[in-house]
Amino acid sequence: MTTDLGRLGLAMRARQLVIGEALYTAIATHHVFVVILAADASANTVKKVTDKCSFYEVKVVTTASKASLGHAIGKTDVAAIGITHRAMAQAWLND
Repeated sequence: MTTDLGRLGLAMRARQLVIGEALYTAIATHHVFVVILAADASANTVKKVTDKCSFYEVKVVTTASKASLGHAIGKTDVAAIGITHRAMAQAWLND
């Protein structure tokens, strides 16, 4: 898990991640290949993200806490992260 979170930090520095409200637009425009969802995300966030991802056929992976996801990318608590780089998304799914 630590290596995966390190990859998120690398992807953030390469500007290959989408967070916040921009995530929903990026999912709808098919720019996101995988969404990483925090295990302790609120019920509303989980429903919103999973509904959007199922409609647009984007894979969702639930892992870690909001604090650890945020720490990995240099932000405060982050509930959902979208990966926009195809190879990075495949690497995340293969682990």
